[in-house]
Amino acid sequence: MRGRIRLRLKIKSRTIKEIIPLLIVIIIALLTLPIKGVLITNSASKYINEANKILYEKDPGKKNYDILTTRRPLFPIIIASGFKLWGKSVQSASLTTRIFFALEIILIYVLGRIFYSKAVGLLSSGLVLTSFGVNLVARHIDTDIVLPFFILLFVLIYHIALSRSSRIWAVFAGISLGLALMVKESALFCLGLPFGMVLLGPKGKRWEYAKLGFWVIGALVIPLVLWAIFMFITSESFASMLNTAYKVSTYRMRPFSDWAYLFTTGFPKTIFKFYLSFLQKVTPLSFLMIFGWFFVFIRGLISKKTSDLILTILVLCSLPLILQLADEGDRLGQITMVYMFLYITFAAFVVSSISLLVGYAVKFSNKYKKLNIFNTAIRKYPRIINIFLIVVAAFFLIKAQLFDKNDSTWKTWTEDPYPLSIFSKKQFEIYGRYTLEHQEAVEWLKKNVIRHDKIVADGYTNEALNFFGVGDYEIPEFHPAKAITVSSGSIIKRDDNVRPLYLITYTNFQIGTQRHREIYYIFEEDIVTALKKENPNYVVISARGLFLGSYFDQAEWAFLKFHNKRVKIYEIHLDRFAPITFENVGVNDTINDHIAWLEKNHPDEYLLFKEIIESFGFTIDELKNSQLRFAQGHIY
Repeated sequence: MRGRIRLRLKIKSRTIKEIIPLLIVIIIALLTLPIKGVLITNSASKYINEANKILYEKDPGKKNYDILTTRRPLFPIIIASGFKLWGKSVQSASLTTRIFFALEIILIYVLGRIFYSKAVGLLSSGLVLTSFGVNLVARHIDTDIVLPFFILLFVLIYHIALSRSSRIWAVFAGISLGLALMVKESALFCLGLPFGMVLLGPKGKRWEYAKLGFWVIGALVIPLVLWAIFMFITSESFASMLNTAYKVSTYRMRPFSDWAYLFTTGFPKTIFKFYLSFLQKVTPLSFLMIFGWFFVFIRGLISKKTSDLILTILVLCSLPLILQLADEGDRLGQITMVYMFLYITFAAFVVSSISLLVGYAVKFSNKYKKLNIFNTAIRKYPRIINIFLIVVAAFFLIKAQLFDKNDSTWKTWTEDPYPLSIFSKKQFEIYGRYTLEHQEAVEWLKKNVIRHDKIVADGYTNEALNFFGVGDYEIPEFHPAKAITVSSGSIIKRDDNVRPLYLITYTNFQIGTQRHREIYYIFEEDIVTALKKENPNYVVISARGLFLGSYFDQAEWAFLKFHNKRVKIYEIHLDRFAPITFENVGVNDTINDHIAWLEKNHPDEYLLFKEIIESFGFTIDELKNSQLRFAQGHIY
């Protein structure tokens, strides 16, 4: 009887010891969930509008799932679920996205616990939670912070499938990877994990791993079939699904010579660029993270431990994506899942190193018992000392991330425009699009515009008007700008010697990828042609389209009817059209810096840029000295 009671007490004690750390992680993750602001970018705007169409578009014939028919169909559906739960608002979309960040913190703990120990689980989840780079990604409404959840779920389930040799769990792993693919196509790189386990796993288990890998890949088809059915129901055609397959297969395709360069002579330069431009922005512990990954990788090759192999193979499988993004200089969030894998391997390295040191200290103490006064403590309380050292190490590592002098996570949580709700009492603020100013403009339009009047809006405003429900039709886009990519050297020559009104470079000309090094040019005829296409009664411009106000303010046939800090509404009378002239070409206020940067870093592109400018009838000096300048955020 006593034996049974003791057994029950032991089971309860173990259960409590397992539940308490998990509860701590869950509570902390939930506390850091809501934030007090969000920036609505181009991608975020499209996702929100797709979610809006899924829930609120009554006429199926009007549905045009731009993103759903090209890639990433699951994310808009997730946002639509948030609208259903908390109402249609930007804050609902933000909260829905942040939930996945909280779930990832919990999943990181679970993975670390199952793969290694509670200490590894707690440390890795704490490091991810306090990572400057991950927090930077998590505050946006984008797929970058949602994708890791499904990949981490896939990794967890796949590990269970391997440990139990279970086909059912392998099927679940395949389904979770399929869901990840429906969020973003970069999840495709995780398909290398089953193949990697066959190559690097223990010899006696490789055939078993191969069979389980077959079930994973086979089950991957299930979500894709459901996606095809969904697209058929909404668009009554499988053409959209074929379009998706084509888009995914050709996304960012590069010549073989580029890949050969990245994996040979260009590898040291590109991988170093990844370290400097990506990993160092994520954490000040970047060097230790790399060292920790190598430690786990070498240990995995020697011991063939499943968890070590899974994590290191996932990073190796992501190497093509890492090199490509580093070479192009793309955004930080594209490989968020890689940072999370590195954090787990780093935590495993820290905990394993401390445990090894304590173990060697115990052996040394046993061998030389009379050497010093600390021997007794080391021999009697090795576990307590081990836990103490891990806690101390965790404290200093997390502190290094929280209060880094260059990129402080604590400042992001408390002083940033997007602070955590637990540290700020301010109202939820929206930056970029879908702002309070947009809502004010919508209210004015609803009160003052006659039912049959036609409204058009610039390419950054029409989505906001559609979201807030100006009319029972989709607001047409007014976007007269045309783009020239600097590296292509394509030049538009005109015989009439008319110069454009605007000649502006992309906002991220200096810090963006090569594809962002573009020039936008706008002639008066482009503006008028775009207006004649829709023949509107009103034009609405805001944010990055506000520079067009410099043209409409001079036009005698355009009348400013409404304006606030972000939005302008003009009443248009095209029947009174008369051309206007600009003394200066409209440029962005960073044009001088952009030109200098291009000349210094890409001299060949600078010469092409100069040639393009001259083909429009300008000189570099005219561009630099133009008095008509627009602030960052007020141009395309």
